Amino acid sequence: MLCFAIVSNFILIFTLARKESRNAITLSFTLFLSTINVWAIPSLLISLGIEGRFYETMDKISSLGYIFLPVAFTVFALAYTEKFEMLKSYVFWLFLIFTAVTFLYLSMYYLP
Repeated sequence: MLCFAIVSNFILIFTLARKESRNAITLSFTLFLSTINVWAIPSLLISLGIEGRFYETMDKISSLGYIFLPVAFTVFALAYTEKFEMLKSYVFWLFLIFTAVTFLYLSMYYLP
C-alpha cells in the first residue's frame, strides 16, 4: 500500500509540474505531496528490513518528512483558502519554521 501511495504521489507531482498555469495553490500542494514522499520512501525502506547506519540515516530522513508535513499542509491550506496576508507575515513564517526545526532537532538528537 505504501508503494502505491509513493507511485501515485510521484505521478501527481509530475502531472502538476507539467501544468502550464502554476499558482500558489499548485506549488503548495506539490510541496505537501513531496513531504509525504520524503516521509514514505525511507519508511518503506525501513519496513523492508534495513539495518545499521543505513537504518539510522533513513530514520532521520523520514523524520524530516513527517515533521515538515504539518508545515506544508498549513501553507497549502492557507493558499487554498486564499489567506495570502498570513503567508506574507514574517512572524507567521518564523513561528512555523522555528517550531518545525526545533522538533526536527529534538527528533534527530534527543529522542530515542
